[in-house]
Amino acid sequence: EVILDLGSSPLADEFPRDHRAVLKAYPLQMLQCARCKLAQIGEVVDDQELWHGEYAYYSSTSAALRAHFAEYAKTVLQRYPTQAHRLTVDVGCNDGLLLQHFAWEGCRAIGIDPAKGPAAVAINERGLDVRVEQFGATMAAQFVDVEGRAGVVAANNVAAHVADLDDFLNGLRILLAPDGLLVMEVQYLPDLLVGNGFDMLYHEHRFYYSLASLKHALALRELRMVGVEYVATQSGSIRVFVKRAETAHHRATSTALRLDNALQAESRLGDGGLVAGLQFRANRIADRLHAELERLKRRGLVIAGYGAPAKATTLLHWTGAGQYLSWVEDTTPFKQGRYMP
Repeated sequence: EVILDLGSSPLADEFPRDHRAVLKAYPLQMLQCARCKLAQIGEVVDDQELWHGEYAYYSSTSAALRAHFAEYAKTVLQRYPTQAHRLTVDVGCNDGLLLQHFAWEGCRAIGIDPAKGPAAVAINERGLDVRVEQFGATMAAQFVDVEGRAGVVAANNVAAHVADLDDFLNGLRILLAPDGLLVMEVQYLPDLLVGNGFDMLYHEHRFYYSLASLKHALALRELRMVGVEYVATQSGSIRVFVKRAETAHHRATSTALRLDNALQAESRLGDGGLVAGLQFRANRIADRLHAELERLKRRGLVIAGYGAPAKATTLLHWTGAGQYLSWVEDTTPFKQGRYMP
């Protein structure tokens, strides 16, 4: 069922050098499965177009992420030091911002990422071991044949980006040692709904997870969620701890109780009109922003944009705000001297 339709938009992280460049626009819709409640994008753009061009997202440019991943690595290393030192694999490692922390602590650490630009930073500037490949079940099996299974697998804000969720999750299971731990972070759909985060919809974000829909998807691949934490990234995310089903014994621990309580709280939230009303709220926000920009323009003020994240592309196209901006500033060197999509 279509729960949000934002018209058409170009790829969010495609920043042309020439203002005359003609960028292809794709339909931008969020759909939700009526049965398992997994939300996903309607138009799946080919991986080759998304990741193998001049991909402009580099994790290290975000001060918030730098602090977040330092805390993340510390948490995993304190709880699972033996597994982490045996082999830690960061699937979707980008420029190595998280992976470097495990390498610094003496862990055997390997990253996997198909985006050539960020991967080159991880390899050449940070000296990390990164495989520039698309991850899936076949790649995971080949990796395990050479490197062995991982004690810790990290997959942060990457499960949203895959084209084939079955293949991706099967790959994670293949990669994971029998006693291993999978740590995943995904944007949290209820937070998106409560916060009216319609601008988080762009073509790189293919899936939008609730705790229940992620638990269901993992269970289909014999992976079991054993813990959850709420984190602030992506305007509200969940960090889940996952083990192979055959080794994840259910015990009445505080961690298990916290997971059960989180699932129960989410089920009580239900929809409450949040899903059905998302389109109305996106429309209303666009109208209010447009009216405010018109008011500022009539006053003769110059209007500029601060920050050029992917969600800005969605915001500008859906609201029509781009016509009011004289320029946009961003700290990412790759984006400087280029044009907003």
